[in-house]
Amino acid sequence: MVLKCELLQESSSTHDYDHDHDHMYDVFLSFRGADTRKGFTNNLHIALVESDITTFLDDTEIQTGQELKPELESAIKSSRASIIVLSKNYAFSTWCLDELVLILEQNKNFNQIVIPIFYHVEPTDVWRQQSSFGEAVAKHERRMEEETDADKKSQLAQKIELWKRALTQVVDLQGKEAKGNSWLTDGSTDILTVVGIGKKSVVKYVFQRSSFNIEASNRKQLFDSHKQLLNCKKALLVVDNVDCLDQLDALHTGNKSIITTKARKKDVVKPYDVLLCFKTYDIRNNLVSHLYDALWRAGIHTFLDDHMIDMGIPHPESEHAIKSSRASIIVLCRDYAFSRWCLDELVLILEHKRDSNHLIIPVFYDVEPTNVRKQNNSFGEAMAMHTRMLEKTIKEETDAMKRSQLAQKLELWKSALKQVADLKGKDANNMHLVDLIDEIVTEIQLRVCDTFTPLVGMHRYIMFIDSWLGDGSIHAADILTIAGVDGVGKTSLVQSDFFSNRKQFKRSSFIEGISKRCSEQLNGLFDLQKQLYEDISDGVSLEGLDASVYASKIEKALAREKVLLVLDDVDCVYQLDALLGNKGLHPGSKIIITTKDVSLIERCALFNSQVQPMHTKVLLNGLSESESLELLCTHAFKRSDPKEDYKEVLEKIMKYCEGLPLALKVLGGSLHKRDVAYWEECIRMLNKETKFDVKNVVRMSFDTLPSKNAKELFKHIACFFVGKDRDLTETILKACNIKTGYRIGNLIDRNLLSIGQNNELMMNRLVQEMGRDLVRQESP
Repeated sequence: MVLKCELLQESSSTHDYDHDHDHMYDVFLSFRGADTRKGFTNNLHIALVESDITTFLDDTEIQTGQELKPELESAIKSSRASIIVLSKNYAFSTWCLDELVLILEQNKNFNQIVIPIFYHVEPTDVWRQQSSFGEAVAKHERRMEEETDADKKSQLAQKIELWKRALTQVVDLQGKEAKGNSWLTDGSTDILTVVGIGKKSVVKYVFQRSSFNIEASNRKQLFDSHKQLLNCKKALLVVDNVDCLDQLDALHTGNKSIITTKARKKDVVKPYDVLLCFKTYDIRNNLVSHLYDALWRAGIHTFLDDHMIDMGIPHPESEHAIKSSRASIIVLCRDYAFSRWCLDELVLILEHKRDSNHLIIPVFYDVEPTNVRKQNNSFGEAMAMHTRMLEKTIKEETDAMKRSQLAQKLELWKSALKQVADLKGKDANNMHLVDLIDEIVTEIQLRVCDTFTPLVGMHRYIMFIDSWLGDGSIHAADILTIAGVDGVGKTSLVQSDFFSNRKQFKRSSFIEGISKRCSEQLNGLFDLQKQLYEDISDGVSLEGLDASVYASKIEKALAREKVLLVLDDVDCVYQLDALLGNKGLHPGSKIIITTKDVSLIERCALFNSQVQPMHTKVLLNGLSESESLELLCTHAFKRSDPKEDYKEVLEKIMKYCEGLPLALKVLGGSLHKRDVAYWEECIRMLNKETKFDVKNVVRMSFDTLPSKNAKELFKHIACFFVGKDRDLTETILKACNIKTGYRIGNLIDRNLLSIGQNNELMMNRLVQEMGRDLVRQESP
């Protein structure tokens, strides 16, 4: 979190203040409640608390003219830092202005850290008391003139001067923070050229943040008439979409020029993880802006078109962004369909989905999916408007081909709206904004971002499997057996390699959890045969067949085409015989099998065929000490290196886990944001057992779940919903009065649950067994 880093950096230079003062709070939040309480400030407060930053937030609504409450004054004085959210109506509150004066006194006298945030206001307006800040000051001055008591009038006049000085000073604070060795403030005359997608967004942010420290600034296109002015003043210039540099040959010493331009040659641009599609200014300033910030904080490379698309004017960068993105989040609001550009963008996104594995997450914001699907209400009004406009355009168009294209466009839009409404999406109407954003970010991390759960310590195995898969052998089929104990990471390893290599093969199939599905389901093996046959035969499903017929058809399909097949968690020979047969495999096919018993493989019928496959065996061992430390820190601290105070307890945890990845991940997730004393207590509980058992680790993680509801949710999923669709599961559980919401995210954070490629709930076999054992103990 950027703010937390800033606090830590600042605190290193204020250690004297730390010794002289007792701090009850890390941060005091100063804000105007009516402007930001339900949106930005609430989200900021939650983020601070989740980052272990003790924060004071006053829930009392501020009334004009009231004196600053003693508890607020005390909170300011006992805080290490203050964050001031300067919003449009901030200066209308005398309470806020009194807070500001006191905060700046603490900054001056005790080096209190002050971080101003300019929330939809320009720093220059705060500094010069212009726009709403000028109106607020004028209102206070009128109240002073109307005061009949001479003493009170004098006191109020003095206060207003203090307030005006404080508003100027708080802006100057940011200027001081920006100083140092940054490019903008090093005193030289420089030109910085920015190319690529999103260049305007970047330079606009820099300009708004820094322009108030420069004598003159202009972000509009420069003309020759400005040259004389540039020779006279130190200026920050942002020149957008330049195609001629003649305008920049008269720069005064200290000038800084940021230029956006098209690259002269085609640049290689990093693909985006996510494209954010939306309409209207209101949504951007609420859901979209917070979602965009959350995605970037999570390390998700996100494209947000900052151009005004409400007028229906497409921007060329967006089409490239769509085609280079791995997922799209489409915010469907009431006015969405009135924008022709939004509809064209939607058509392009759906076309991209058909040609790739592009993920689409529709968010229904103040609209019902059925209205989108059937084009009712505002969507019907929008389609009627487009119909009238297109009919008029068609009548005026003389080119027959263009008339045909215009006629098809309306049908494409209608079809696209129906398709997107049929996709699984997020209903924003009945969710808190923070929960909605958390769900979306988690889903993107799980389904799109390869780095969300890094396979620590598996690099050498991944390289080996990649090499084995790409060795180009076309004269024989190969079988690779990955063996190891439960929880060592066999499934995670082969999942990673399967999804990154399956496009090299005409057909591919990943059959997960074979042992569990065969033992728990009446027709488990038969269902696995059906799944495998559908995967390797263009999705063909044959009804009314028995297991022997399916086995025969699978044999023929495997012999006919080159396939990549993963059989996960095999524990007996008959499973291999039912899924592989004995007719042999097509040359070039690759079969990966995970098991605890390597001897099973060469005892199956396939090795009795005339042409035996090549068999390679890999034993998956536990992680080394350094790898264990990295994995544990990744889940406990969300970083790869340890915190200084935790080194001793980290060593104890690593020693107990014996390099087993599942145990390290589950323990790390359970101990996240916990203090050293809590770690010590967990270690004491684990050491009560005479020998290491990963089930003890899982049980401890369950025991420390924060609520009874969270525990009930875990048990219900373990017993009934593993492998089931997440959205359907949540609907059923909510009907049973079992809350889901952020609690599913909590189970994911603790590595007790995960989300599959098709939005299904997934749980490690050992974790699920523990959950079911708990239920059996409760109801013997």
